[in-house]
Amino acid sequence: MSNDESLPAFTLFGLDDAENYGLVTEADNSLPLDIHNQVFQLVEKGNQAFNESRFEEAISCYSKAYSIKPLDPTVLSNRSAAYIRYGQYLKQRSSSISEYRPLNGFDMSMLGELALKDADKLMNLQSSSVKTYTIKACALILLERYEVARDTILSGLQLDPFSDPLRSNLQELEKVLPTSMIKTYEKAERSDEFDCTVCLKLLYEPITTPCGHTFCRSCLFQSMDRGNKCPLCRTVIFMTPRTCAVSVTLNNIIQKNFPEEYAERKSEQDTLVHLGNESMPLFVMDVIIPCQKLSLHIFEPRYRLMVRRIMEGNHRMGMVALDSATGSPVDVACEVEITECDPLPDGRFVLELESHRRCRIVKAWDQDGYRVAEVEWVADIPPQSDQEKADLRELTSSAASFARSWLERAQEAARQGDRRRLEVLLNVESMIPTPQDPERFSFWLATLTDRRPSERLELLRLQDTGERIRRGLIYLRSVERGCRMQ
Repeated sequence: MSNDESLPAFTLFGLDDAENYGLVTEADNSLPLDIHNQVFQLVEKGNQAFNESRFEEAISCYSKAYSIKPLDPTVLSNRSAAYIRYGQYLKQRSSSISEYRPLNGFDMSMLGELALKDADKLMNLQSSSVKTYTIKACALILLERYEVARDTILSGLQLDPFSDPLRSNLQELEKVLPTSMIKTYEKAERSDEFDCTVCLKLLYEPITTPCGHTFCRSCLFQSMDRGNKCPLCRTVIFMTPRTCAVSVTLNNIIQKNFPEEYAERKSEQDTLVHLGNESMPLFVMDVIIPCQKLSLHIFEPRYRLMVRRIMEGNHRMGMVALDSATGSPVDVACEVEITECDPLPDGRFVLELESHRRCRIVKAWDQDGYRVAEVEWVADIPPQSDQEKADLRELTSSAASFARSWLERAQEAARQGDRRRLEVLLNVESMIPTPQDPERFSFWLATLTDRRPSERLELLRLQDTGERIRRGLIYLRSVERGCRMQ
């Protein structure tokens, strides 16, 4: 299995230090002295957190200062820089770290949008400041709006042709601009009215919000992972992938007038949704074995995006545990199918899953914050001789009879007052496979008892059906005796 592969990130210049707030003696007449001191202390505290890379704390301090003194240039400048630096940190954050310390809330796109919003306000207040152009360009780079960022830098260089931060950021942009600019100029005859304002590409599966703005379907709901607001005007909207519809007329106009570019966009989306038979997205959580039912609550933005793509594809993903020694996923995973997907109003999902078959992870990589793996399917080694086949059939039949009687006794005991236990047993019973499929039956047998992750991982790796059935019987008998195998 390969190591984590990280995409190259921009180095942003001109955001290393926060601006100091004016001293009390320099206070203007718009605020009483005690209020000015309060803003001064909040900005100083925010600057200390900024310089120590505690960007969430810095943003909080600047926001409190802004609520006291709105449209203050220093507060806007520092808060925008903190948003950008925090977004840059998240962009460079590896998925392995995210799996140990998941984040809930801000992500780099949301931070970029907030930074740009502050930068635009700052531009209205200080359009003659080179620092303003630097901050706005960095926010646009974080949002991958490279051409607009370039135009902003060039405007700033008209004020100061020798500005080192602007010139350095321009050099970073020139590494990616040639290819993206060629694509734009090839379609110069087309109006940008057909572009999505989030991805700045031709609209694909366009959806118009109640506030009148149109976006790619995937762009809109990826933005709404971070809050139910229009990405453009920030109006609160209540839409879900299940309840909204693509604008058929607009989609047909785009497809008819720009067929080649539309085909490119379709290919891009298909690549993200349909990974092929030998690839699948991975949800890193715990060891799951076939023939299990489970529920999941999806709240992280990266996994919300993954679930939406899965639901547009084959409804399947892999579930895998982390190796505590290496911090990487273990070598085997289990394919699960999303049988029910309930989207909540705030963008979270509640999923019902059923596990199906095993796979071995050949190679894994990061895609938009979650893991994707190339896999090969794993099956037990079948018995060779007629005697071995007969022995396995007899063992499976005997184990099935024992399991049914064990389930009856366990359900009868649970009916005496343990309703939760009874519900679990009924769910397990509903998953019972036919004894004519010994391999699948052997996994189902193991789900009757609560096994440690290490034991489940061992069962996943095991390729001997008879041995797995025998272990399942041992587990059942140990539970009947009121003890647990150590």
